[in-house]
Amino acid sequence: MSTVVRAAAGEGPCGSRARPSPALEVCPVVSNTRLAPATYRLRFFSPSISRSAIPGRFLHIDCRALPGARRPILRRPFSVSDADAGLGWADVVYRVVGPGTEWLSSVGPGESVDVLGPLGNGFSLPRRRGAVLIVSGGIGIAPLLGWARRLTGAGHRVHALVGARTRDSLVGLDYLSSAGAATTACTDDGSVGFKGTVCELLHPVLRRVAPIQVYACGPSPVLRAVQSAALALDIPCEISVEDRIACGIGACVGCAVPKRHPSAGSAYFRACADGPVFNAADVAIQGDEVTPS
Repeated sequence: MSTVVRAAAGEGPCGSRARPSPALEVCPVVSNTRLAPATYRLRFFSPSISRSAIPGRFLHIDCRALPGARRPILRRPFSVSDADAGLGWADVVYRVVGPGTEWLSSVGPGESVDVLGPLGNGFSLPRRRGAVLIVSGGIGIAPLLGWARRLTGAGHRVHALVGARTRDSLVGLDYLSSAGAATTACTDDGSVGFKGTVCELLHPVLRRVAPIQVYACGPSPVLRAVQSAALALDIPCEISVEDRIACGIGACVGCAVPKRHPSAGSAYFRACADGPVFNAADVAIQGDEVTPS
């Protein structure tokens, strides 16, 4: 999960008001669309969840209906991709990586999913209008799809830098286009767009776009590159970390994210309760994992 408790509904990681309590509901499935091999978009109906389902926050979905020994013990976390409070639906975009998500991919209209959430922090809007850049690697595109739509709806000019390994793992380009985002695609094998990674195109795109804010989600190398560039150029930046989340409410402390500037009280954030969206200046990201600086 891109893998996103300090903010109110509608606010990101700089918010200060208390958020509404998460809902626990059995929600009817509206659709479960295959976007690419092993990648799906699940849409379910829940007016209460959709009201505070800000992209970047996450939902804990019970995949334990799977019978037998492969039945997951814990709920699985999925980033909110998009939601419509007026129509009452919320989306998650996910990749099949194990028995839980394999079962989830088999669920269709007429069935239901057990959902807890939304949990964690979502992204926050820039304080002024202007050009913004969103950067994603792999399934990190999930929370940025709906966020692009909300940014353009708020009057911002959105540029998207989207990377994946191959054509088959690149998703969301049509969604970004319909949201009005100008998109640059990269694939490791060159099957779509630039041959290479988003890290290689990041600095040229930053110079061309001159964004007032950057948002990113993806594997640690992508987040590290975005964080480094944004801090060097003094551009406000929010990143959604990808981490394993167990309890989802900050109790187990199994999703520790090192602080960039450790305080006397603690050297770590909890991805589920303090994130998963963070101000890029607050967290330490090195190597292939989030590690202390």
